[in-house]
Amino acid sequence: MNYPIKVALKRPLTRDGAVVDHLVFDEPTLRVNIEVQQLDTLYDQMVALLAGMAGAPKDTILDLRDSDMDRVRREVLEPYYASVGVESDMLQLDRLTRAEALAAVEAYYGPEQTGPEDPAAA
Repeated sequence: MNYPIKVALKRPLTRDGAVVDHLVFDEPTLRVNIEVQQLDTLYDQMVALLAGMAGAPKDTILDLRDSDMDRVRREVLEPYYASVGVESDMLQLDRLTRAEALAAVEAYYGPEQTGPEDPAAA
């Protein structure tokens, strides 16, 4: 994998009055890898990894639009995980069925947060 990886944003962000139209991701440091391993959820781990690789605040990663996050996933996350020989559950999240997604939400938040099984029954 060749670092750094520059990803142009289709939907630029504004940070401290400056326009951020791209992010540059570098190989994660040991510090970043340790921080990622100490987090509980896949989403928190993904955000910490990307923020560390980009040298950016976590809020910058959290504010990415879906179209830009898809590019980051394809251009940064998938090659990174392949290079370290890890199959990430995070890469599979967009492939979940509705039932699997509801089960994951219920496991994390509890059954009262998932809503009715059939949206039409609400």
